[in-house]
Formats: sequence, C-alpha cells, structure tokens
Amino acid sequence: KGAHRDYFEVARAQIHGHDLTSVVFLPSKTGVTFASGAEEKVVRVFDAPTLFMKSLEQLSAVTLSGSFSGAPLAAACPALGL
Repeated sequence: KGAHRDYFEVARAQIHGHDLTSVVFLPSKTGVTFASGAEEKVVRVFDAPTLFMKSLEQLSAVTLSGSFSGAPLAAACPALGL
C-alpha cells in the first residue's frame, strides 16, 4: 500500500502477436541475455542491445552489472510482411 507503481513497455522481443507468458534475465559477458516465452510455447533467447539496457536502467532503479562494450548498440526489426 502507498507505493506508486508505473508500467513501462521498453521493448517487445516477440512481435508476432502472441502474449508473453514468461521472461527471465540471465547474466552474460556483454550485458544482459534474456529468454522469453509466449503462448505458442516457444522460448526465445536474446542478447539485449546497449540502448535497451540503458533505457531499462533509466526507467528502473536497477543498475545492470557488466560491460555493455560487447553488446550491439541497437536492434532493428523489419516490418512484418503479412
């Protein structure tokens, strides 16, 4: 009670319409690796890019350990050709 909570969606690794059901952050040498699962019951593993990790640090009070130097700066996802 009394705690103010905010919700931020920083990024969505799986953009094909399935609701995410689980996510776990894993330590890695380049920053953060995370695995996410969706309703389709497939687990995907991603290395978080530097801009994602910096945004996550700014929006939360969490300081991510590790160096971002080996991580890519950003990730791009082409438009879906449905």
